[in-house]
Amino acid sequence: MSSTYLEQVRAAFSQIEVIEKTIVFCMQSKQVIPNQSVLLDHRIHNLIQMAQKTAADALILIDGADGWKKEEMNYLQGVGGSGDVWENFYERFKEIKDYHKRVTNVQTMQNKVEFYYEQAFAPPFKEPYFSGEEHHGRFLDMHASYKEFLNLKKLKESNKIKIGDYLWYLQNFQNFHDIPLYIKEKEGSKYKRYLINMLDYFAQFLIKEQIINLFQVNPLQDVSKIEQKIDIEFQTQWENGQVKGWEHRKEETEEIRGHPHQL
Repeated sequence: MSSTYLEQVRAAFSQIEVIEKTIVFCMQSKQVIPNQSVLLDHRIHNLIQMAQKTAADALILIDGADGWKKEEMNYLQGVGGSGDVWENFYERFKEIKDYHKRVTNVQTMQNKVEFYYEQAFAPPFKEPYFSGEEHHGRFLDMHASYKEFLNLKKLKESNKIKIGDYLWYLQNFQNFHDIPLYIKEKEGSKYKRYLINMLDYFAQFLIKEQIINLFQVNPLQDVSKIEQKIDIEFQTQWENGQVKGWEHRKEETEEIRGHPHQL
């Protein structure tokens, strides 16, 4: 049994080495097929997780090495088993041969870069789905948000904003400060739902790609740290009255509430 542990540790180190080669292959492929860069980054992310799990499994075996090494030494010295040194030796030799017969095909596959390249999107992992507009994660698909924006009737009736086509929307959707507060108040739940749906889409896009600086993506980044940074920056700007369009939020809110005819 102890010899099996040793073979498992050796096999784990061999797998990690091949996974590293696969990661290198993916990184080099980004130069050849740049339109697949996001998907390749996802493969790399999953391969790193695979390597970490394999290393953790090997570490568990290594941590118990003192126990199975002592067992192995005693066994080869004739303690346990048949009690005969040579019989125990050949018994252990037979176990090793049988082990390699059972796993030969598996090990042959696991020694190939192609195997891990495919495993990167095999269960429990999966290839991220992108719509045609998203072009393998290179762009955002804001059509649903644009339709909701067009359905904000009070906004369309207002002369405060000249609503344009989809291209105009892509260039201006983030300028929430351009929409007067009294229009947001009039739209009420519809405007809130519009923002929530947009946020949900960004969140899903973030899970698939992890947005960095809005349009750049990198699945290898730590999302939680990015979210914490954004929250801290926003809270600081909000408390100091530096959020664009909300610099005088208290005065504007009080003015609207004092003149309900504006609603």
